[in-house]
Amino acid sequence: MILSRSCFSLLAFLALFLIACDTSSNGASGSSATAASGDVAAPAPTAAATAIPTATPIPEPTAIPTPIPTATPTPVPLEETLTIISSGHNHTCALYGDGTPYCWGSNKNGRAEHPADMKFSDISGGYRHSCALTLDGSVVCWGDNEYGQLFTPQGQFTSISSGYWHTCALKDDGSVKCWGGYIGSDPNGSYTFISSGNEHACALRTNGTARCWGNNGDGESRPPQDEFTDISAGGTHTCALRTDGSATCWGSNGNGESRAPQGEFIDISSGREHTCALKTDGAAVCWGKNNSGRASPPKNDEFTAISSGGEHTCALRLNGTAKCWGENDYGQTWP
Repeated sequence: MILSRSCFSLLAFLALFLIACDTSSNGASGSSATAASGDVAAPAPTAAATAIPTATPIPEPTAIPTPIPTATPTPVPLEETLTIISSGHNHTCALYGDGTPYCWGSNKNGRAEHPADMKFSDISGGYRHSCALTLDGSVVCWGDNEYGQLFTPQGQFTSISSGYWHTCALKDDGSVKCWGGYIGSDPNGSYTFISSGNEHACALRTNGTARCWGNNGDGESRPPQDEFTDISAGGTHTCALRTDGSATCWGSNGNGESRAPQGEFIDISSGREHTCALKTDGAAVCWGKNNSGRASPPKNDEFTAISSGGEHTCALRLNGTAKCWGENDYGQTWP
């Protein structure tokens, strides 16, 4: 059947309308689906994202600085310190705290070659020989024996002093015994201190007065009437300390060795032509002949003991080490 143009247009409009309605219905079911029971369908569960734990940073350890230890001064052991020192003509001898001897300088005639494996309580260097007291008080000498310096006496002694060719010592009863080169008869009486010079010797009585004997060509054996605490016989002069600490000397004075300075002293020692002493603060003072600097002690040093030799001087510092000055032709100032 043939339709009119208007009918055909109407049919076409209706067809387009039906197509549009069908398309709209299909789009709605895609966005919100309706359940058969009429309830609203629950949305599909969304997968929850598993949280990745954040790594906790490990702190780097703080470096703790290692403290630098403070160096503690190591005290010098008693047995390694010197307690006695004695200057001879061109050698020196000393004792360590445990009594071990130590000598240096010229060793001609064996004057610096002390006995091995022996310990002593006192030691003294002479011209070409040395003598010491063992711990039981007996005498031991070594070196030159031209004048019988090594013919030691028997008995027990408390102190010893070697001179030029002779040696004198005090026995335990205070009496004097000398041997070697002849310097006269031993004096009678009891003494507390003794010192040997070139060809004379001096000692202090218990009341502090001095007694000297031997050569007296320069008046070295003629002490003043006074009381002393220390005495030292030198070449041809003698010096001593009074009870107030002042120094006085007698005998030869050709080089000023007997011209004692003013002041208060605690130790004194006469050499061949010079003298040295220690002040109360430990400083050394010397006078007399100064060849090779024997009378020029070091400055800014403190000492506890001093000993003048032929042409050199040695002293002990507070820590027990030795310091020497003056002539060193035989190494006598190299302890």
